[in-house]
Amino acid sequence: MKNIFKFSFVALIFATVTSCNDYLDVNENLNSPTLAQSTPDTSLSGAQAETIKPLVNRMNRLGNIFMQQWGGNVVSIGDPFGSEIRYQMSSAFYSDIWDTVYRRTFDLTNIINFENGKDWSNYKAIAYILRSYHLQYIVDLYGNVPYTEMHLRNGNLTPSYDDSFSVYQNLNEDLDKAIALLAAAPATAEQPGDRDGIKVNGVSSMANWTKIANTIKLRLALRGRASSNAIASTYFNNVIANLNTSGAAFIDANVTYNPGYSNSAALAQNPFYNANGFNTSGNQTGQRNVIVATKYIIDYMDGNQGAGDGNTTYPVDSRLQRLFSPATGGTDPDGYFGIEQGQLFADVPSGQKLNLLGPGLINTDPAIGSASDAYFFTLAESKFLQAEAQEAGILAGTARDSFEDGVNASFATLGATPGGYLASAHAIDGLGWDATTNKLEAIMTQKWLALGGINGIETWIEHSRTGFPNVPLPFTATDAAMPVKLLYPESEVTGNTTNVPSQDRNTAFSSVTAAFWAN
Repeated sequence: MKNIFKFSFVALIFATVTSCNDYLDVNENLNSPTLAQSTPDTSLSGAQAETIKPLVNRMNRLGNIFMQQWGGNVVSIGDPFGSEIRYQMSSAFYSDIWDTVYRRTFDLTNIINFENGKDWSNYKAIAYILRSYHLQYIVDLYGNVPYTEMHLRNGNLTPSYDDSFSVYQNLNEDLDKAIALLAAAPATAEQPGDRDGIKVNGVSSMANWTKIANTIKLRLALRGRASSNAIASTYFNNVIANLNTSGAAFIDANVTYNPGYSNSAALAQNPFYNANGFNTSGNQTGQRNVIVATKYIIDYMDGNQGAGDGNTTYPVDSRLQRLFSPATGGTDPDGYFGIEQGQLFADVPSGQKLNLLGPGLINTDPAIGSASDAYFFTLAESKFLQAEAQEAGILAGTARDSFEDGVNASFATLGATPGGYLASAHAIDGLGWDATTNKLEAIMTQKWLALGGINGIETWIEHSRTGFPNVPLPFTATDAAMPVKLLYPESEVTGNTTNVPSQDRNTAFSSVTAAFWAN
């Protein structure tokens, strides 16, 4: 594994060095960063490494704060998440998501377009799948984006914007291209081997990439079919119907990324652990003491009065002890207090300790935590996607079974024991299957619990689509609802002025300018 990381790290440095002038030159259009036409086998590792970082860190953090899982440690820091809980939406707010995720898909386009006489079918397929995965998030978070004119470099420094529905169609078609490439790749095609750090149940294989592609197609289609646009809804219903008739296989274990993470150096650590855990010497990183549990999530999981229903007692959820560590001292005998978003230091009882990220996310032993896998796509999410499609009657299988499989997969991922949780949850409206009239609410609520701390941005996007779970706004919020999209960053406003859609703060709260599926 150390050799794998060494290769990945060298490839990443190569990619960075050969393109540093373009990435740092503010006069260079950020839609089309210049990168030497390195061969796919030298660029795949770097492309994977750089696109996974914002997913597990910044995107994860934003979603968890918006969706009331994470609060800021006002006891130690002051007001660390003030801009998030006050919805200070601007072209500077989390602009690094666009500037890293969207921009780094250029590396994947290079792989897709590369030709030198060798058969790069497997690499091209992976690049198509990864690019579709990341560009879906860009569409989901921003709405219309450049696609048909992206990555043309000097051929077009100011690419026009495509409407989000057409981009979704193109992403679906790109996934079809990837699946076809994988099916037709000859035995003599170049094999990624150790250069591919993305694995299903710890195994990297081209068969697994087909499952990943099918699962991304399902996620695209479920979002797309929710659109009020009849053409879009029909198109994506047909996508799911084709998945169903073809007997498409979906991921059947967690999809993780690990190029050989270790505690040998800061850059070698798992990026989530590096940001939120401990350094190579075992000391807390700068962010370790920032993130704490909210009162809302603790009420949901600790057997307290139901967070969403004052008349219902929610079952004890043992995942809580894996997501957040208990805190000694203070007023709560079980060690779980929880901060209300917007609460000030003066409002916290004297001596009260708050709950930091727990061992299911951050292992306090750097040798273990540094080497842990980063999550790319969880089995729980795959099962909840299948449950939604099955409940809608457009995918074969039993929705309730997939729902339960998703919940159990979440417990297993965090190292928790479900015990009698499911039986108790089934009796709670909005939390379990049996007592919930609108099954979509139960699916989204359990997806929110399952992806908390792992892929928070997915839970915010799904909330924008479905309205579930119905989490409260921070008590200091002055807006009537949470945002449904991000604003285009300053790099676009200044670098692609002619084409970037007009926007102001209110744009972030309007479904009209959000992705086509936001109703």
